[in-house]
Amino acid sequence: MNKNSLLFYVLPVVLLSACVQNDERLIEEEVYKKLFIDITLINHMDQRLLNDITKDELIHMVYEKHNVTHEMFRYSHDFYESDIESQLKRMDDISAILRNERDKIIELEKLHASENRESLDSLRQRILNR
Repeated sequence: MNKNSLLFYVLPVVLLSACVQNDERLIEEEVYKKLFIDITLINHMDQRLLNDITKDELIHMVYEKHNVTHEMFRYSHDFYESDIESQLKRMDDISAILRNERDKIIELEKLHASENRESLDSLRQRILNR
């Protein structure tokens, strides 16, 4: 076996093992999108809503929920950002999900407000009974 033949067999094995090693750090695209959404929401939350927990602690809980580390998320984020067109499509998908969730919350708030609103007649009656 000559040097070139050996290189022909060894090089693919080395490259394949490097890819497998990198894939262990790469988060699946759907999980990455869920993490991105969760982290975005946490970062935009009012700290007063979190009581005694910090945003970092909450983000750590999200990582644990998905069995992911911060390093895996960063690696995956860098990987997915390396293909700008695909990342723009992912961001469009994420924005649509966030808009949909926002619209659901607005509808629930409206429903809650209408169910808890006193009629004008009942307000007048309460004033008259004082």
